[in-house]
Amino acid sequence: MNVRWRVLSDVDQLIQVLPEDILESVEMSEDEEKSEVTFMRLPSELEWQRLAQYARRVRALDCWELSFSFMNPSLELIMEHFPYGQLFPNLHTLRSNSLLPSSLLLQSPLRHLKLKKIHSDHIEDIMDALPGCASTLETIFMDRMTCGADCQSEALSQKFSSALLKMEKLTRVYVSLSFPRAIQHLSTLSTLRELSLNDFTAVETATLLFPAMTHLMVWVQLVNIPALLPYLKNLEAPVLQELSIYPQVDFSSLRNPANHRRPLAADLHVILHEISHLSTLQSFAFDVNWFPFASPVEDTHILDARMLAPLFSLRNLGTLRLSTLPVRLTLGDAEAMAHAWPQLHTLCISDSASATPPTATDRLLPVDAVLPFACLCPKLYSLRLPLQIAQAPLDVPLAHTFVAKDIDLGIVDIQAGVADDVVRLLARLCRGVRVMGTKGDEQAEKALNKRIDKVRRAEQAAARRGGEAGSGGETKWQLVRSFFGIVSRKVKA
Repeated sequence: MNVRWRVLSDVDQLIQVLPEDILESVEMSEDEEKSEVTFMRLPSELEWQRLAQYARRVRALDCWELSFSFMNPSLELIMEHFPYGQLFPNLHTLRSNSLLPSSLLLQSPLRHLKLKKIHSDHIEDIMDALPGCASTLETIFMDRMTCGADCQSEALSQKFSSALLKMEKLTRVYVSLSFPRAIQHLSTLSTLRELSLNDFTAVETATLLFPAMTHLMVWVQLVNIPALLPYLKNLEAPVLQELSIYPQVDFSSLRNPANHRRPLAADLHVILHEISHLSTLQSFAFDVNWFPFASPVEDTHILDARMLAPLFSLRNLGTLRLSTLPVRLTLGDAEAMAHAWPQLHTLCISDSASATPPTATDRLLPVDAVLPFACLCPKLYSLRLPLQIAQAPLDVPLAHTFVAKDIDLGIVDIQAGVADDVVRLLARLCRGVRVMGTKGDEQAEKALNKRIDKVRRAEQAAARRGGEAGSGGETKWQLVRSFFGIVSRKVKA
């Protein structure tokens, strides 16, 4: 019974524990099937105790999808009857996208507060109530607020900042309101581990020290990217492990190219310089939000290894995701990246030109580019590059024996009639290939993966029979390194 009541998805569920003669069901509107439960009379003291008995079991109010749930006037009546902390004494999580009564925040020592789609008329009430649960809060999530001009006022920002100063246990923050003052106060929290800033605009350029922060995510409009640069330059996060930046296209202003066109490769190059001092970084993402008829990319700058060089000093980098950028990489670039990041396990670099045909063939890497990563990055399991599987056979002979590796390989283009030795190389490095973007031929992908699977099964059968797999005495990595040495000499030539 207690388990059933741990998560409450609708306050009507609580009200309905009262006797039927107290309750009345009222239709909310003619075009909605949902009805609202109201009181026909006030409950007796014994009936109030029955309701409190069930409310005591609730650990979480989870009303993400119920915009009407907290609008029930019966809930206000219930909360007025119970003093602070006596209605939901064990409540630790509150999630809502509705008109939230601020008094609900004062009902218990909340640990997790997650709100979205809160109307501007109620945001100020929520800010006023935040100090009442500030000492116990560990998570704040405020997203997609329907805010008017008042939401950006200095007074509202000050209220939020004052509440933050009392949050001694806060570890995770996701805020979609632009409160530069609040960001300054967040940097004083020694407990903060994860910070997500949506709709980033600007912040004072004084040094921001986040002593315990391990994860930082920033959503920023394209026009505000210049304001982000000094923030990153002055960011001090000695244990930061993951940094993700998501440039956003302002879809409401697509008619003005200045609002949704940026030299993103050049922006990225500057950003990488500004974050190169974050020596503990293990994951970096620069993922652009766009759609085909409004690409935010200006192709005046091209992403290559020279632009990525500021990250080469981060030897612990394990994940790198760069999307929707103009890319021109070479075999030498692939070798440089593999040498720089021995801990790499996920690499995704997608060319903006690969999303919509045609893609210039001189911007596609040959399949040989996989070999440096296979050789020097033993933890690699996911690789997405602007690769082309061409018809031509490999320039060097491929040894017959090494145990297959299971890289999740993403490419851009497949030519018909791929050479057998290329298929054998792919079979030993991955279980199959995936074509990224819309350019790829689905039939060619299926045909190539069928050949890869056939070769893998044949070699696995040969290994089980103890045939050629044990005769040479060479390990997988010895053979790959040997092949990689030949490719490296070819690049230098």
